[in-house]
Amino acid sequence: SPDPVHIKIGALRIGDIVLGSANAELYNMIGQHVKAGSKFHDTVVVTLTNGMANSGYVPTDDAFGRYTFQVLGTALKPGCAEPRIVNGIDGMVEKME
Repeated sequence: SPDPVHIKIGALRIGDIVLGSANAELYNMIGQHVKAGSKFHDTVVVTLTNGMANSGYVPTDDAFGRYTFQVLGTALKPGCAEPRIVNGIDGMVEKME
């Protein structure tokens, strides 16, 4: 069986700016979903932070229908990473005051 994938996520607030992070290379649209769910206008998603996950690229669920090198090289399955990353970061941001 394949090795489990571990992706670290985080959120940091500096004044009115929020940084959401993941130690993997996220598709831009995943970052856009995080920003859309954030209660802070100035939310930025940064990737490849705090080490590097064993996932390879993190495609959106929609991207799995296309045979790109990012999809073919990922260790992830559709429906596993995108919702957990978006909900996880947005959940951390929601707790910020």
